[in-house]
Amino acid sequence: MSARIAIKNCGLQTAAAIDAAITSGAAYLGFILYPPSVRNISAAHAATLCQPTRDRAKSVAVMVNPTDDELAAIFAQWHPDMLQLHGDESVERVAQLNSQLRIPIIKAVGIASADDVAAAKHYDAVADHLLLDTKDAEYGGTGKAFDWSLLGDLRLRAPWFLSGGLNADNVVEALRVTAAPMVDVSSGIESSRGVKDIAKIREFNQRVTQLS
Repeated sequence: MSARIAIKNCGLQTAAAIDAAITSGAAYLGFILYPPSVRNISAAHAATLCQPTRDRAKSVAVMVNPTDDELAAIFAQWHPDMLQLHGDESVERVAQLNSQLRIPIIKAVGIASADDVAAAKHYDAVADHLLLDTKDAEYGGTGKAFDWSLLGDLRLRAPWFLSGGLNADNVVEALRVTAAPMVDVSSGIESSRGVKDIAKIREFNQRVTQLS
């Protein structure tokens, strides 16, 4: 694992968590704009938090099945560097938004079986990145891992994120099994559900950066 592995810390809500993420190696900062989530924040709050980080890490707006009106409302208040689609968006919808928007798109796909891996590949041509997460009705942040061996022969056009149940204790093994070029973590850097832990952020990120 000689190539640098990119880190995304997701579900951030405070300036302290953002600072810990960046200073310990995160290249991507994820902000949840999905009201049912305990990690949800407003676009205005995300814009304020991201203002000092513009040249230090890429901001990612994470949304679930957003409508055009919802996207317009978000972009009227905040200009994230990337958009993550974490719902049931079709290949056609992702392709439409990729041509319509001027920022890169990450498409999250839930994985529980080889069939899900095969389905994920359909998005590879229309999204800038894929994010392979544990398949769950809750749309991520569950702390549950999937069978990483399903990704053993994965070949994708673009760099992709491994997500789902990662933490400082298992991320090294996860990367050994999958050879993922990018990782995404949310619940694995929390002291309780939705509450980011500064020490856990630093520990996770340092485990990954030490592999590069």
